[in-house]
Parts: sequence; C-alpha cells; structure tokens
Amino acid sequence: MNQADERLKQPMIPPNRKPNIIAGVVVDKSDKPIPHATIEIKDQREHLLRKQTTTANGTFSLNTPLDNGTYHIDVVADGFKFGRFELILSGTALPNYKFRAK
Repeated sequence: MNQADERLKQPMIPPNRKPNIIAGVVVDKSDKPIPHATIEIKDQREHLLRKQTTTANGTFSLNTPLDNGTYHIDVVADGFKFGRFELILSGTALPNYKFRAK
C-alpha cells in the first residue's frame, strides 16, 4: 500500500484556521482511532474549562477558542491509559493534535 492510500485511512480533520482552537484525534498504540474518548482541558489551577467527546472516528474539535496560556489535557477512554499533555497557547492557529494511548 502506498503512502497516499495510508493517508486516506486516517480520520480526516479539517485544518484549523482560528487561533487557540484545539482539535485532533485520539488513537491507540497502533494509531487506530478511539471513539467516545473524553478530552478534558484544565487550566493550571486544575479547573475544568472544556470537556469534549470524540466522534465514532476518534476526532474532536472545540467550537470556541481558549485564552492564551498554559493548559493541561487529560484523555480518558475505557481500557486505555494516557499521559497528561501540556499545551501553551499564544493566539496562533494550531495544528491538529494526535493524542496516543500508552
């Protein structure tokens, strides 16, 4: 299988053009999408600011931007373990993120 075919198998997420909008995909160790995972975005004081559930193909996208600053991202999915992710936002358009289970 060539690379183009491999890319077609990956979940499609439109590129993000607005600043401080977090979007991406949650996958297992072998890069298979995890549906119905929960993404929790917290500030540095551990206040929950956003909570989003992935779609059937493992993708998610916040609808509203976050303020500039440092955030912690926790991913929760039955049967999977994830580390904590840290993200620093500075008012720029962000790439789509891939959160991979350990």
